[in-house]
Parts: sequence; structure tokens; C-alpha cells
Amino acid sequence: MSRQWLNWLLKAVVAAVLVFGLGIFLLLGLPGAFFMELAEALRLTPHITGDVVWPIAIFVTGVLGISVLPASLALRWINPSWTGWRHAMGTVALSSIIALCYTIYVVRSQGG
Repeated sequence: MSRQWLNWLLKAVVAAVLVFGLGIFLLLGLPGAFFMELAEALRLTPHITGDVVWPIAIFVTGVLGISVLPASLALRWINPSWTGWRHAMGTVALSSIIALCYTIYVVRSQGG
């Protein structure tokens, strides 16, 4: 593995830890709740209520944080010339798509 890839991997891990930590510990799962509301507003999932909502939101937030690492590295592999804000915004977009897909899967599997 080249030194450049190790540098990219380290930066991606730091970003994933920050997103995960902020989403879980500081925002208490609110990013996951946003994705649940977005999926419902787009009519991709039915409305769910009850005690299952908040744990799903927390898990979706965790997936969002963890997905930063593979999203960032995939973008580096596909187009290594993307740097700075272009790479950051691509990572955000890809991580958000992953989190939305996970939200749809989990909510539908809950029988909602």
C-alpha cells in the first residue's frame, strides 16, 4: 500500500470517527431521524411510531458515520484527482445515499 493511500485512509478514519461521534454522542441520533423523515416524505417508507423509532434513528446515524470511510476510499479509487471540497462533498453525497438506503431497508423490515 502506497504512502498516499495510507494518508487517505488515516484522513477517512478520522472523518468517520468525527461523524460517528458527533452524530451519536452530541446530536443523539438526530441525523438518523432526519433520514427517517426524508424517506417518509419521499414516500419510500411508511410512517412508523412507537418505541422502535429512536433506536432506528440511532442505528442510521451510526451507519452514516461508518459509511464515511468506504465512501471516501471509493471516491479516491474512482477519481483520485478529486481533492479538497470536491472530495468532501462527494463523500457526503455517497454516505447520505448509503444511509438513506439503510433507512429504507430497516424501516421496511420493521413491518412499518
